[in-house]
Amino acid sequence: MTGWQPDVFTPATLAERWHCSEQHVRNMIERGELRAFRLGEKLLRIRIEDVLSVETGIAVEAYEPSPSPELDDVQGRKRRPAAAQLDTLTRHRIQRLRRH
Repeated sequence: MTGWQPDVFTPATLAERWHCSEQHVRNMIERGELRAFRLGEKLLRIRIEDVLSVETGIAVEAYEPSPSPELDDVQGRKRRPAAAQLDTLTRHRIQRLRRH
């Protein structure tokens, strides 16, 4: 994938990038396989660093400002999942993305 990339994704835009359903992205967030944060009470967002970490299997570090209530991790956790924790379907989709 070349060209412009957003700084943050919605579950819908990430699902489009990964060729999967929005619900699959939301399930990954719920299981702790993908980090996300909320803007306000309802808007769910995923940072590009977290998307790249899942796609490459390598933690991508970025500047993070001091935590604020609006940018809290959805699960309240700060760990990144190991690639082995991803379900088989997700691993295959990510491998297909890496080839392009």
